[in-house]
Amino acid sequence: MAILENKYIIVGVLFLVIALSQLSCKSYFEPVKVENDFDRYRNEGIPIEPGKCFGKSGFIDSYTYEEELVAVYMGDDYGVKGLQFRKFLVEPEKSKFIWMTPSNREYPERPYNGYEWYFTKQEAKIGEFYEVIDTNFVRDFLYEKIKVAILYKGKHKEWVEVLCKEEMTKELIVKLKEALIEKGYGQKLNVNGKITRETYRALGYCQFNNDLPIGNLDLISFKFLGIEY
Repeated sequence: MAILENKYIIVGVLFLVIALSQLSCKSYFEPVKVENDFDRYRNEGIPIEPGKCFGKSGFIDSYTYEEELVAVYMGDDYGVKGLQFRKFLVEPEKSKFIWMTPSNREYPERPYNGYEWYFTKQEAKIGEFYEVIDTNFVRDFLYEKIKVAILYKGKHKEWVEVLCKEEMTKELIVKLKEALIEKGYGQKLNVNGKITRETYRALGYCQFNNDLPIGNLDLISFKFLGIEY
């Protein structure tokens, strides 16, 4: 029997709500600049790098992939000794924000009367097969390689290096908006030197969709956007 792949519907978006809630939090706008109070920074887990600024960002689940050589049962008598039924994660659940318009037919089951960002919940892929664990009892099998997705690091928050206040110039904000527009996240942005709630919201969608730290003007996101600072 070949390895089967089933799909399971994703449920829950709690972490997403928590992560994007930072878009309106005071900490989102006020990075912590490392100066002289090293004990405070050490207690809070902030990297002690004088002169640099840090903000606490959210991270979604990170996965790694490992290959396994397994003995896949090819018979049809699943009651024989030496078998075990096994499920494994082929592809983890994936979610993203997409910009919807009345003419967008990617999700025809939902009516759209205007222009909006829509959170899509995609499906995980689960592999299923009967594995031969004792070849003394079972002969009808083939060795196959499977690729297993393994959770590397779960949802969490950590300090990342961000822009300091004095670095947030009008010229840099213009570059940020232009980069977001180029990446497809600038539908509600006006290209000027003002940073608004919509600027942070567009950046948050970009960060979430691309597995970037969520919730700050961080250097990792700026590098992804190709912005020099």
